[in-house]
Amino acid sequence: MSLEPIEGYLREGDQLDPAAHLVDRILSGSRLRTRRSYAAVAVCEVLGAGFGLLATFSAPHYSVALGFYAVEKAELLIGVLGEVRPNPHHVRRQ
Repeated sequence: MSLEPIEGYLREGDQLDPAAHLVDRILSGSRLRTRRSYAAVAVCEVLGAGFGLLATFSAPHYSVALGFYAVEKAELLIGVLGEVRPNPHHVRRQ
């Protein structure tokens, strides 16, 4: 298990196509191009697992509201986020 932080991106709707142009634009943008990996999940899946969402930065980014920290909540969130993918647009920080 990797302990490196990941960035999660969500969008409204039931499907998220990781090959979509929008995802490429987000991953290559100034905020995420220095991240080695990311996870993408539909908003309905996060809400369905009982987590709240806060709109942050610009669409389609959200922060997940955990309320209070518990190992069980963290494990549930990791399960909801699913596969961690490498960022094909990753560049080292200067």
